[in-house]
Amino acid sequence: MASDRAFKEIPVTPPRLFIVLATIALPLGACASAPADQAAQTGSAAYHCADGRDFTAAYGPDFAQLQFGGASLHLPKVRAASGAKYAGGNVVLWSKGAEATLTTPDGVERHCAETQ
Repeated sequence: MASDRAFKEIPVTPPRLFIVLATIALPLGACASAPADQAAQTGSAAYHCADGRDFTAAYGPDFAQLQFGGASLHLPKVRAASGAKYAGGNVVLWSKGAEATLTTPDGVERHCAETQ
């Protein structure tokens, strides 16, 4: 009968129930609500830049393959505070939502938008 004394029945009142459910739900909700830009982006997109140039990007889980100016460039994914960022050599592609900034080896920063 010693084991019967080890467990004490605790009444579950609405405030206690809320605390228990919140303790379980908050960590699970944080995992499910990661922004889409931070998730592994896959697929492809075409972009039109303000200077009239166009490029396409095929996205893998940790890279972007660009087709720009007749060249094909493989850019590994790098850490970004916001959005998705890919860099290799002197080329940087930063994208967030339907907008992107492409910096080319000549130092030109092109502001671009995804085309439909």
